[in-house]
Order: sequence, then C-alpha cells, then structure tokens
Amino acid sequence: MHQYLFFIGDFPIRAYGLILSLAIILATGTAYFFAKQDGRWHQHVPDMGIYCGLGGIVGARLWDVFFFDWHYYQDHLLEIPFVWQGGMAIQGGVLLGTLVGY
Repeated sequence: MHQYLFFIGDFPIRAYGLILSLAIILATGTAYFFAKQDGRWHQHVPDMGIYCGLGGIVGARLWDVFFFDWHYYQDHLLEIPFVWQGGMAIQGGVLLGTLVGY
C-alpha cells in the first residue's frame, strides 16, 4: 500500500487517514441504522460517533507516545500532536474511545 494516495494541491491524502476516517463514518452509520431500527437513541448516535472517533484518535496517539516512543518525545514535547509523522496504537484508541462513549 502506498503512503500517499493522492494530493490536493500540496496537501497529501494518506491511505491510513482515509481508512481511519471511513471506519469511523461507517461505524457511526451502522450504529445509527441499528439504533433507528430499535427505535431508541438514534438521535444521539452521530454525536457519539464524532466524540468517540476523536477520543479514539487522541487515545491512539497518546498511547503510542507514552508507551512506545516516550524516550524520543520527552525531548520533543511539541511534536506529540503531529500524527502525520506516524505513530498510533490501537490499544489507546479502543480504551479512550470506549471511555468517551461511556
């Protein structure tokens, strides 16, 4: 898989970011579909999808920074939010996304 799928001007569209965005959108859509069939809580699902998705992204980044690469980031604290330089861990995404949803 290529890291860059295409560019919009000078802005690269990365494969990982596109797959992650599609996963959040499709999961929110599926949850909305099932909640609407059940007849309850469907009006809250889009908000939960946004909050849980953002929480998952933040949790994945923080887990990677603090558990896998802290020896580098302790000297480069301003680079912690630079997700485009790589480094996200599924454990932190699942943990913080679940906590935000709860």
